[in-house]
Amino acid sequence: YNVGSGNGIKIGELLDQMVQLSGIQLEIVTDSQKLRPIETPVLISDNRKVYNDTGDRAEIPLVQTLRSVLSYYGAVEQ
Repeated sequence: YNVGSGNGIKIGELLDQMVQLSGIQLEIVTDSQKLRPIETPVLISDNRKVYNDTGDRAEIPLVQTLRSVLSYYGAVEQ
């Protein structure tokens, strides 16, 4: 199954949310040498198959998932 919410988010926005949730002050620097010349501009999961087969939909908000990940690694601001 391709599991996801069916909603897209830019990787930079995801990073910004994680930095904000962590409470860590840091500077994000893009290394242009590591950017790929051809990139898929938008990639959103198509979760219809899992929904059709199971009836399950994404219920946990992304920010809650990010908090859980950061908490697991001890990097979330208390």
